[in-house]
Amino acid sequence: MDKYMIEETSRMPEEDFVIDPKTVEEMIQAYGKRTLRMGTLNKDGSLSVPMDCFKEAAAPLLNGAPLLVHRAGPQMSDLGVVIDKVGEARLRKVAVLTKAVQDSPTEDEAKKHWQRLAHLMFGC
Repeated sequence: MDKYMIEETSRMPEEDFVIDPKTVEEMIQAYGKRTLRMGTLNKDGSLSVPMDCFKEAAAPLLNGAPLLVHRAGPQMSDLGVVIDKVGEARLRKVAVLTKAVQDSPTEDEAKKHWQRLAHLMFGC
């Protein structure tokens, strides 16, 4: 975990991204279990993070410029902020999808929202 480069969010893919198990463990050591709030912990110890939650969290911090975070550098707290903001964005998305399931006018629409919610919560 020497450094992380968070690119301009408009150039990032839309799908979830996966943080490898070694990096997840290093992030947990550095930032605690709050790291796990960012996504779904996979069986292999990797963490799947919803890209839309990451974009929502990182965009205000980037202001159109890349954010470079070094383990021992002065910007280390920036990664902690991103971790917290991604977790908060994910919780908001869970609430929105739960309400969408409950308020769906048809069973088919409710199932679509439920599938998105299950993917967000359980990675399935």
